[in-house]
Amino acid sequence: MKKIALLFVAVMAMCVSTASAQQKGEMYVGGTLGFSVASIGANGHMSTGTSFSVAPEYGYFVADNIQVGVALEYGFSGGTHTMLIAPNIAYHLPIVDKFYYTPQLSIGGGFGADSGYTAGVFDLSLELAAFEYKPVENMGITMSLVNLEYARVEKANSVGFNFLTSPSVGFRYYF
Repeated sequence: MKKIALLFVAVMAMCVSTASAQQKGEMYVGGTLGFSVASIGANGHMSTGTSFSVAPEYGYFVADNIQVGVALEYGFSGGTHTMLIAPNIAYHLPIVDKFYYTPQLSIGGGFGADSGYTAGVFDLSLELAAFEYKPVENMGITMSLVNLEYARVEKANSVGFNFLTSPSVGFRYYF
């Protein structure tokens, strides 16, 4: 009888922790760090570029497993500084206990500066391989490994498909 009671308590504890994950009305604060090094070849010349980004974020679950948020992203790449406000929407699909697949779409706008020149920036990004692990109920660790991105700086367009070349990691505190 004792074993059955313990088994029942264990199953109930797992159900409670699963049920409390990403429910409507839940909020979080957190942020991500991104870093990449890429070699780019053009006109017979190779150059290496390093990029860095940091993005504090706030999010709210408008429905179970559907999160909307906004990030304030600062980026630095090859002497260019950018500042974006990026609203986003993501779906949290449970894979196994405490591990979620979280594809995300974000649309950002802001400005960039390089050597005294300032320009408007538009960014559209789809994170195709994004995941979150929640080791405890109120904390999540995020990672994005593959994304498709379109960026426009004034009259210059850039399209990128980043497969393990621009990873980002982050954390979230849920309340």
